[in-house]
Amino acid sequence: MRIIFGDKYRKIIKKLLSVGIILLLVMSALTICNQKSVLSFTNLIPPKNMQTSKLIKNPKPNSDKIKTTIPIAMATDNNYLDITLVSILSAIKNADKNTILKFYIMVTNDFSENNKQKVQKIIDTFENCNIELIDMGNSFKEFYLGHWGPATYYKLKLSSILKNENKCIYLDGDTLVLEDLKDMYNLDLNEYYVSGVYDFHRRDHEYGKRLGISDMENYVCSGVLLWNLAKIREDNIENKFLQFLQNANKNGTQLFCPDQDIINLICYGKILPLPFKYGALEKIIDRKRYVGDYYLMKILSKKEWLEAKNNPVIIHFAGEQKPWNTKTRFSDLWQKYYDNLTNVLSSKEGDRQT
Repeated sequence: MRIIFGDKYRKIIKKLLSVGIILLLVMSALTICNQKSVLSFTNLIPPKNMQTSKLIKNPKPNSDKIKTTIPIAMATDNNYLDITLVSILSAIKNADKNTILKFYIMVTNDFSENNKQKVQKIIDTFENCNIELIDMGNSFKEFYLGHWGPATYYKLKLSSILKNENKCIYLDGDTLVLEDLKDMYNLDLNEYYVSGVYDFHRRDHEYGKRLGISDMENYVCSGVLLWNLAKIREDNIENKFLQFLQNANKNGTQLFCPDQDIINLICYGKILPLPFKYGALEKIIDRKRYVGDYYLMKILSKKEWLEAKNNPVIIHFAGEQKPWNTKTRFSDLWQKYYDNLTNVLSSKEGDRQT
């Protein structure tokens, strides 16, 4: 049977169909807008004598699906937190809009409530970062410390602390990050354990003899590192770090740069040179000229020196002279971020920045 509609009814049916389609589109749009995506943050399962802070909260509205998340490990204590936060703030300010920085800050067991509140303030202010505090308990206090605190050794346990990360960037607190870190993080480590920039002691053969390193060609600085955590776990390198420390402690061995010397010794042959611009030592890029500077020529090629000098991605203020107590080429730049940090920490609640 065929049902024949007149022109009047056909027009009514078309209008009803049009209205129905529009309503469906509106309802779909509202459903999409109401779906809030929360950035998931890894719950760490630290070693026995460590615990994560329950007071640091990271509610974020961003979706991992449209962001690049970069894990960054750092170590600090009560006396060094503000300096560490300057480094963190510089990284946040210079990150691309689609980069989320995921900071793991390893802290001493006496880390104060006031300092925890400062960390929370950074989290609450900036949308592109998450921060996890990791209580390291009494780790490494039994080993030789010299003028360093136990935090200098914390990086040696990253592979067991960051169980859910295959790689990470490590930064010392006395650094400034001036560009997005995506290119650095995406460098292919292949079968290497770690990647770092050449250190002052590169090609210092006498220093190498004392350490037991026959070739200092790839001796790197431990202040800025790209870690292949998956490979370190696979080859049980963390245990070798700790065994060396125990033997050194038993024999009374005193290392000049404890964590750095251990990393270079245990990872020997599996260290990938990192472009110097990703951990530019301030004392090196502040030198006036290349030709005739034999100390500088021993460490870097002219091309790499110029690249880091003109376009540093990370500046590392290694050594005793720091921008907060000595006038250097980058003191004013460091002070700018410190002043910015002061403003953030003193700002009212609810003031968010991107």
